[in-house]
Amino acid sequence: MEDNSKIKFSPAIPWPEPFDVKKRVQELRSYLDPDDPNYHPENQHVNIKAAIKLYEEGKIDGVTPVHIKDGEIVPLEERFKGPSPSMTEGLAHQFGQKYAYGPGPSGVGFHDVSIGFFIFFFNFFFFFFIFFFKKIKKKKKSSLFIL
Repeated sequence: MEDNSKIKFSPAIPWPEPFDVKKRVQELRSYLDPDDPNYHPENQHVNIKAAIKLYEEGKIDGVTPVHIKDGEIVPLEERFKGPSPSMTEGLAHQFGQKYAYGPGPSGVGFHDVSIGFFIFFFNFFFFFFIFFFKKIKKKKKSSLFIL
């Protein structure tokens, strides 16, 4: 008999790793280093520094989305006002990845599968056949009376 004690459960939907605050703070610090390939522009540094400070003080946990603009936590709507940059810290899960097509635009006119075309033709043929069979029935009825 086989030894199944080493089999690990693997869910069909892979759950993300638990959020690591220390790793995220380290990543944010790399955004401030001009020698790092992940370096961010100067105008974003105030938000990055604020995010690091908020993580270190325990005010944000990295899971709940928090919007930062001009070094302060702001509501989502405030992010889009004014010329200064903003950032969001927190997790957003996208479980249905587009591995088959890769990243890029999506929608009816692009590479995603769309049923709009099929719905159009289904409706077209459905109404065409209803109209066609009504005509045939009318012809049969009228031809019966002629005989």
